[in-house]
Amino acid sequence: MGIIARLFGNTNTSSDVNLLDGKVPTKDQFVIDEPLTNPVLTQYPVPSQIGPYEKIVALSEISHYDEAVHEVYHSKGLLNLESKISGLKLVFKNATFESIEVLEDRILELEQHEALCSSHEQFEEALMWSRKRVNLERKVTRLKQAYNDADSGQGMISEIIESYKRGYFFAKGQLLNSIED
Repeated sequence: MGIIARLFGNTNTSSDVNLLDGKVPTKDQFVIDEPLTNPVLTQYPVPSQIGPYEKIVALSEISHYDEAVHEVYHSKGLLNLESKISGLKLVFKNATFESIEVLEDRILELEQHEALCSSHEQFEEALMWSRKRVNLERKVTRLKQAYNDADSGQGMISEIIESYKRGYFFAKGQLLNSIED
């Protein structure tokens, strides 16, 4: 026996299994009929739980380096960088605009909840709705700034553009080096 087996016992030895004892494992020992939930996965937001603001922040943090390298190799270096960057800006602006609309709708709902609670003299709940509304208003302000900065390539979109440019120029350099060899 090994050290681990002596310390903790080893229940997986061949001496524990006796095929002649007539005991057949039941289905319950092999298959669980109920779906398992992973508690680790529920701690982190899944895409359906991520809010509109968080989606834009996540979108701005995605690296497009590999995408650029693939597209340049696939097009054999004939990819127009400016048109691709303007396409990335357009996608970012559309996603940002949609998120702004969703958040503004939520702000209106929160204002209604706040007014309803205030009219029923539930001031603590009204304050809670007010805080949520102010938080969303700050996010909308940041998204509007990102939307306005997208045309100039500043703000949240700058990381997207820079990662794409790095991949583009790396792939172009590799293609030029392969032609020289």
